[in-house]
Amino acid sequence: MKILSTLLLLTLAITSFAQHIDGPANMRIAPNGDKLFSLNDYVRVSLKTEQPVNNWYELEVHCYVVPNDLINKTTIKANTTLLSVNGDSIGFTYNQFEIENYSERYYAYDDLEQIEIYLKGQTYKSNIRKGISNGELLANKKSLADSCMSTYVSYQEENGQWVDLIEECSIYPASIMINNERESVLVKQKQKIKRYAGAEGQYSVIDLEFKKMDYSDNPAIKEFTIEADKVDIEYPLLNAVTYGCCGAENYYQLFTTSNFEKLMDYIEVLYEIDIPNSSTKGYLGYIPFGRSNDEEIVGQLTFVDGKEVRNTVYFATNDKSKKDNILHFVPDMEFSPISDRDKIRNEGRQIRLWSQNGNKGSSVLTGFKFLIHLIDDSTGKDYVQELEITDGYVNGNSEREFTIWID
Repeated sequence: MKILSTLLLLTLAITSFAQHIDGPANMRIAPNGDKLFSLNDYVRVSLKTEQPVNNWYELEVHCYVVPNDLINKTTIKANTTLLSVNGDSIGFTYNQFEIENYSERYYAYDDLEQIEIYLKGQTYKSNIRKGISNGELLANKKSLADSCMSTYVSYQEENGQWVDLIEECSIYPASIMINNERESVLVKQKQKIKRYAGAEGQYSVIDLEFKKMDYSDNPAIKEFTIEADKVDIEYPLLNAVTYGCCGAENYYQLFTTSNFEKLMDYIEVLYEIDIPNSSTKGYLGYIPFGRSNDEEIVGQLTFVDGKEVRNTVYFATNDKSKKDNILHFVPDMEFSPISDRDKIRNEGRQIRLWSQNGNKGSSVLTGFKFLIHLIDDSTGKDYVQELEITDGYVNGNSEREFTIWID
């Protein structure tokens, strides 16, 4: 028994018509043929023809399975649960049958989490809902009922200073790391802002509540609070920014979403190392001064792999003149490829390591240089720091923290 599983190609030769299942309903290998799989009510499918042929539709459904449900990535097992992109069940298979194409989805640092497939089958015309309205779809989908209101209050303090109190609320989807795996969640974000009229800067606190996509009775799974003006969640990281006041540069804090451990502080620019066709990434960020209680420190570079800190590098000098005159702003920094295959992108903020194409793990963050230009404002001299990233470490140094002297 064999059924093709192919990528959906919209061509002149094949036209598809999106509809929804009236189910649960069986999909068969041929009209009145053996049952292949069942789909739940309201599952979206693509019909090969707008009208049934002899009362039967040929259709295709886009779905996902976990790796263990495929044999050698060519055959789907009987009693396999078919999943939506969010991991919800949309049906199951009756029998074991072959597939022809698949697309692997790697999450959680090189773990194969899902395999994306398209399944074809035949179903009787009464199993297709046609002309369904958006209202009917919404009425049959689970939803998150939650209060999320924004407020604004302006008042005058006893000293006569006017103050704006702003509370903003929003709900949006995101992906975070849970138990070392990628998880789709809803984020409920509440931000409280206190802003003085006529003054630069503001005090802002952001509360984040993460909820399961299945809208269960107890959907809250994680909470996180931070003093910041803005947060961005881009799996597997959370980036929080505090706006610079009075011409100062923006200050960033980078966290892993697995446990919200802070990976680095940096100012203004985050540099990214990208491995094509791999989930492995690396990041470099710089902050002037570093350890403020150490008079020798000029600046601090942090190198992370998205999961943990690889190196924290301190740049130091015993020369007071250098310490005082090296510009205390984010220096010019740049990637320098070693292999001709590797390319600089995004205005110099990303290096794409085609020399490591498809490779995974922190050790493949290797084979390129990162240059930091520490300029002495009094002399114009550039104390350029040429760092070579080797086997996932700065200068091949596996120490968590170390110092580079620029004397």
